[in-house]
Formats: sequence, C-alpha cells, structure tokens
Amino acid sequence: MRLLLNKAKAAQPVSGFRKTDGKKLLPGTLAALLALVTMLLYWPALKNGFVYDDGLYVAGNSHVTTGWTLANLQWALVSGYASNWHPITWMSHMLDCQFFGLNTWGPHLVNVMFHAVDTVLIFLFLRGATGAIWRSFMVAALFGWHPLHVESVAWVAERKDVLSAFFGVLALICYVQYVRKIEVATPSPAGTGLFRNVRRDSSYGFSLMFFALGLMSKPMLVTWPLGLLLLDFWPLNRWQNKGISIKNLVPFVCEKIPFLLLAAIDGVLTFVAQSRGESVGTIQAYPLGMRVGNAVIAYGRYLEKLVWPSDLIVFYPYPSRLVVWKVGLAAILLAGASVLVFRWHQRRPYLLVGWLWFGVTLLPVIGLVQVGTQAMADRYTYIPSIGVFVMFVWGIGEWSGSWRHRPMILIPGAAVSLLACLALTHRQIGYWRDGETLFRRALTVAGDNYSICYNLAYALEKRGQDAEAISQYQTAIRLCPTYAAHFNLGLLYLKDAQFPQAIPQFQAAAGFKPDDPQARYDLGIAFSKIGQINEAIAAFRDCLHLQPTNAEACYNLGVELSQAGQPDAALQQYQETVRLNPDHAGAHYNLGNALFKLGRLQAAACQYQETLRLEPNNAEAHNNLGIILFQYKQLDAAIFEFQKAAQLKPDFEQAQKNLAQALTQKHVSHGE
Repeated sequence: MRLLLNKAKAAQPVSGFRKTDGKKLLPGTLAALLALVTMLLYWPALKNGFVYDDGLYVAGNSHVTTGWTLANLQWALVSGYASNWHPITWMSHMLDCQFFGLNTWGPHLVNVMFHAVDTVLIFLFLRGATGAIWRSFMVAALFGWHPLHVESVAWVAERKDVLSAFFGVLALICYVQYVRKIEVATPSPAGTGLFRNVRRDSSYGFSLMFFALGLMSKPMLVTWPLGLLLLDFWPLNRWQNKGISIKNLVPFVCEKIPFLLLAAIDGVLTFVAQSRGESVGTIQAYPLGMRVGNAVIAYGRYLEKLVWPSDLIVFYPYPSRLVVWKVGLAAILLAGASVLVFRWHQRRPYLLVGWLWFGVTLLPVIGLVQVGTQAMADRYTYIPSIGVFVMFVWGIGEWSGSWRHRPMILIPGAAVSLLACLALTHRQIGYWRDGETLFRRALTVAGDNYSICYNLAYALEKRGQDAEAISQYQTAIRLCPTYAAHFNLGLLYLKDAQFPQAIPQFQAAAGFKPDDPQARYDLGIAFSKIGQINEAIAAFRDCLHLQPTNAEACYNLGVELSQAGQPDAALQQYQETVRLNPDHAGAHYNLGNALFKLGRLQAAACQYQETLRLEPNNAEAHNNLGIILFQYKQLDAAIFEFQKAAQLKPDFEQAQKNLAQALTQKHVSHGE
C-alpha cells in the first residue's frame, strides 16, 4: 500500500496545475479555433464587390453613404425604405461608410467578423445550456462553415442576417443565465414566482433588450418567444419531464409576454413597410394553394440542401405550377418526421426541439405571406439551420454511444464532413465575386428565368458589356414583359444611340405604368434624336402633365417647339424652366436666343450674361452677347466678347468674322 501511495503521489501534476485545468482551457481554445477558421474561410470575400441590391441598400443610398448624422439616424428609425424596417441594420451600414467610405472590403470585413462572432456565440450558448463541449463545437462549426450560409455573409445587403443572429443568440445566452439563476433561487421554478424572478434578475432584462435589438436588425426573430419555450423543454428541462400539457405550458407563456409584445409590434411594422413597398404578393398572383404547396416543398428542399448542399444559387424561381406528386411526397416525409420526433420527445427531446426550431423559425419566410418573387432563399436558413444541426449532432452522439470503437469512427467522420463544408463554402464564396459571376451561375443552374436574366443584364450593363446586356434584357422581356425590363432596355438603346429601337421600349414601359413621367420623358428624347419633332413635343407634354415640376422636360419641350417654328411657345417653356431651376444654363441661353429673335435685345443680353455666370466657357453665349453689344455700338465690349468666343473655340468661324467686323468698325470710327 505504501508503494502504491507513493506512486500515486508521484503522478500528481506539478507547477501548481490541476487535472481539471485542461478542461477549463478547452472551451476557450475551441472558441478561438472556430473564430480563426471562420475568418480565414471567408477572407476571400473581402475581394468581392457590391452585387445585386447592394446599390439600393448602400452604394446608391444617400442616407447611408453620408454616414452617421442626426438626420440619417432619424431616417433609419422611421424609414420603411426597401420594404423593410430595420433601423439597427441601417445604422451599421452608415458606420461602414463612416469608416470605410465606399470601399467594398470594409462592409465585407464587418459581415465576416459578425459571422465569426455568431459562430462562437452559438458554441457558447449550446455549451452553457447543455454542458456538452464537443457536440456544441460541432454544431457551431457546421453553422459557421456550411455553404448554405455564404449568401448571408458574402452579400453586403444581408448584414441584417448576421446582425440579427448576433443579438438573437446573445438574448438566448442571457435567457439561459436567467433560468440558471432562478433554478438556484427557486426549488420549483415551474410556475411559482415567475414574475417576481423576472423583476429580480437583470439577465431577463438583458435578454429582452438583445431581442429588441435583434428585431430592429431583421424581423425574422419574431419567432424567438416560441424558441424560448422550446429551450424551456430542452435543454433547460424546466418542465421537469411532466409532459406536454396546457397546465405546464401556461406559466412559461406568461413569462414570455414581453417578448411576444415586442414580436407583435415588429411584425406589424414590417408588414406595413413591405406592403407600402409593394413587396407583398397578392392572393391573385400567388393563390393560397400555391403558397401552401410551395411552402411544403421548400421545407423539404431546405432540409435537402442542409444535408447535401448542391446547386446553391442566389435566386430560386417560383414555380409556375406545382407538381402534385412532389408536394405529396414532401408532405409525407415532413409528417412522418414530425410523428417520429413527437413520439420520441421524452427519450430524445433534442429531436423535438431541433425539429420545431427549424420549422417555427422558418415560418416568417416560408412563403405563406409571399414577399418577393423567389420560391426560397439560402439566407433564410441562417437561424433555422441550428435546429437541424442539433438534431444531427446530438442524434449521432446518442446513436453511437454503444459503439466499440466510437472515437475512431466519429472523429474521421466529423473531420470529413467539416472539410467538405469548408471546400464547398470556399467555392460558393467565389460565385459572389461580382454580379455577372453570381447570375451566370444562377442561369447555369436554373435556366432561363425572368429575374435571373434581368439581374444578369443589369450586371452586364454596369460592366459596359452592352451587347450582351441587351440580349439578356430581350430574353427577360420574352419570358415576362415588365416595366423595369422595357425601361432599362430603352435606356441602354438610348445610351448606344440606337434611337429607333429605344422608342418601342419606352412606349411599352409607359403602357405598364401610365402614371410614370420618366418613360415619357425618355420617349421624348428618343423621338427628338431621330427628328420626329411632333412626337417629341407630345411625349414631353405628357411628361409635364404627370410631373409639372420637371425642369428638363420643360427645357426640351422648348427646344422642340423652337424647332417646330413656335418661338412664343418655346419662350414660355424656357421661362418656366428658369423658374423651376434658376441655375439651368441651357435654359438661360435658349431664352436669350428666343428673346433675340423677337427683337428684345436688352432682355436677351441679360439672359446671355446669366448664362455666362453659370457657364463662363460658353463660346456661343459670348458671341451672341457680342452681337447685341455691337448693335448698341459698344465696340470695345463687343470685341472682348468676340475675342473670348474665338479663344474658347478656335474653329468658331462666326466669332472670327464678327471679331474682324467689330475691329474694322472700331478703326473706321476712330478715323484710322
């Protein structure tokens, strides 16, 4: 016994370390590993540019690009811009511009950092709630490195995903702390003293605060109160295995009332913003049966892509018709899975919680209230996927519990799964390099579709590839004629001086939006370019009927009236243009010309002088002002104006002749 005791003493750790120190260091090490690998994985995204609607959200939004100002912050709090109410997200974009300007690497870096932090927070949340280190690590790693989440990170406009998850998971962590504290303070927490505990513990207040910030980042967190109820069942075990019943449920629902109220308020604000932005699909466009059928299929496709993430694209077209057998098969599989997890809810509660977490958190975006024209979207899985990963990891862990060589099988299997995720995610990030790459990939996978062709055309147009952009716009119009496609194609024709081709596009666009003045204005420009004066006049008049304050339409109408031999009518349009825009140099110049033709020389001279105040290098205005001065015998002033015109425009023959005549007249008047 003495020898054994001595050996035991000799085996004790030295230098003051205890055997448990390694376990204490492990969570921190794993958290650091998750953050490091996630940052390295997504680092190539910093080279990506703005894509899709990043211009709408950031680059083309003056409220964002001008950074944090009082006016911009007020706008963020009340705006329903882009069919969303998410002031915290707007403020984060403003901060990007404040620090990085419009350099694209800045907002991409912020998205990547938030995603890395989200990954670590999910690990800390699960570890704190369940006590399982390695299972929590595996779930967090799948979350952070799964290719289905690239869309939420590599797309700047999806800041709302990573930001809402950041606050949402912080709310969960605080909620777990709150529950742990009241478990110590109250031996029987299931229904007694709940509101007293809420008032007493600050963790509840912090959880509510983070939840509010999450809602103000993206409204998808409206299902969080139901998520908290699921956590009460597992892993917090607050129901203490009493089973699912109304009696057990009521006190916990009451505890969530503040969360439910915040969720309800945010839901109303979001619905109003989306309705005003005309993003909510009508029941005529998306019948109820189509919505339900597509939702059933979408649930199945999300599960499929979480398990086998292939053919991931930015836009999944909404089906023109539903295939009945696909809907039926998906419904049978979902119903069967639901029956199994409910049947096993006592022995394997993580299956029920994971399944309901997936189903419930997807509800706001599953398409029962159709927003947008997509059937589904990768970004919608950012939070719901956590439930599936929990089911998978905890299920494998329990199922393999009796295996003889468990570590030798699980460790290589987990490594292969994670390495596959890393490789697929790295490839998926590359598709988000620019708009052309993104939508070419979508076109390859999904085939011709209006939204894909339209967005590819827009991306090609921005890159100066006009010929191919025209082809894609034409395809989009063939698939689904819309105002946007016709109008953008018309603008592209106008830019490339293909004026006859532009005319029918603007006419079609005006047919889609009879109250839109811009299509009429551009139609007038196209008619003007090919010399169809009467048609141009009619188009500009239509534009002004819809938008009387359009100074450019007034000006161009004046130009056409002047060419049509109606100087008095043209004069009125130039005067109206100057009234609407006193700094319109072209209007002042043409008004001067009109007054000159009518013999009102002094008034014309005033207009030429105003033109030169706005455009000092306008050679024609200098020449015309010189003519008037010459007629008033102000030879020195006239010579100065002619010399200035000739200096600004050396090939201006009329100015040269006028200068020579004025110099001759000056010599004659001096008797030389």
